[in-house]
Order: sequence, then structure tokens, then C-alpha cells
Amino acid sequence: MWYCLNCVAVGTAGFLAFMAHIHSSWLEPSWEQEVKLAILVSHQGNTPISDWIMLLESMNTLWNGHVCKLSKNDLHNHIQSHIHADTMMATMTVELHLIASYDKYKRALKVIDDVRIRADNLLKAAVKQLMLCPPKCYCTLPGIPLSFCISLIVHYCGKHILHLYSRQIACPDGH
Repeated sequence: MWYCLNCVAVGTAGFLAFMAHIHSSWLEPSWEQEVKLAILVSHQGNTPISDWIMLLESMNTLWNGHVCKLSKNDLHNHIQSHIHADTMMATMTVELHLIASYDKYKRALKVIDDVRIRADNLLKAAVKQLMLCPPKCYCTLPGIPLSFCISLIVHYCGKHILHLYSRQIACPDGH
């Protein structure tokens, strides 16, 4: 709304003047250090990679015209070293670090991270299904073989879930 009311002034003064106005009018005196730390300590965690990168880039925009602004290469290096561990392993396998273009790297990283998120969602669904109906009843997720679900569970969850699986509890429907 503010931009709609002031778009002529922002357009006339230019983006750098607009950012200088934001800095002087809205940000605390130590804002540079706080933004710097917010970017440098951030990790992807379970956030989708595109959301996390957008957050980093929007925080970095506060530094336009400032000596602290991170270059695309700096952002690329930070992202590469702070992504989710499973995404990092996949990027190493496909040698994503060889992509020099920041924008192409982000697009490729999104594809890999989307696969990780999908695998996590499948795993959660498989665990939920196994909790509701143990393997003795030969239940499966629609279109997904039980053996695949079990291999995912063993791979991601280890012996604790495998022990639960092996208890062979009867299904609620009596099978």
C-alpha cells in the first residue's frame, strides 16, 4: 500500500535513494550487523530451498548501495554450504557445484530439493500407513510397493522403525 501511494516519488528518486530512505527512516542504527548475522547464520533446515533463497536475497537487498551487500558468488557459496544435508549429498552426487551461473544453480537446486521434499512426504505417508496397518496385512500405499516403503523407512529411520515393523501386530480390521 505504501508503495502505491509513493510510487511516483520512488520512481523519480530511484531505487538506491528509496533504500537510503528506508535505512534512515525505518532501520535501527545497528541494522547492518543484524542483517549480516541473520544471513550468515541461516540454514535451509526443512524449508523448501526456493523459499529460503528468496529470504536470503530479500535480506541482502537491504544492503543495496552498501559495502556489506553479498555478491551472487557470495550468496552461491553460502547457499551451497548451508543447505539441507540430504540436498547437499544429492548436489554432490550430480556435481551441481560445477554450475557457475547463480541463476542456473538455483533452478537445479530447486529440482533436487523438490525431490528431497517428495521423498520425505512419501516416507511420512509410509510410516503413517505402517502405524495404522502393519505389514502382516500386506497394506501398501496406492501404487507404491510395500518393499519400497520399508526400504525408505529403514534408510531414513533406522532400527527403531524396523523393530516396530517386525512386531507383526494384527490389523485393526482383523487380518
